[in-house]
Amino acid sequence: IASMRYTLRTRDPTNHQLCWQLADDISREALTCILGKPLNDTQWQQAQLPTALGGLNLTCARDIAPAAYAASVTSAQDLKLKILGED
Repeated sequence: IASMRYTLRTRDPTNHQLCWQLADDISREALTCILGKPLNDTQWQQAQLPTALGGLNLTCARDIAPAAYAASVTSAQDLKLKILGED
């Protein structure tokens, strides 16, 4: 999971939507195996909710990829400018 979150932050999500969907499908299948019963869409959506709202806090890579990448690029901007001597 840590390497997937790293990839979410460091790869432009534009051309990777199918990869993120596959990651989400694998997460859903893993939860299905743990529970021993398939999840319908409503149950899967509930599993993605924060624990405080009755969910399992499972993140949807497809949904968070653009924000994760944008946040990473933005937070590295000052360092990039400093390295390039453009600060």
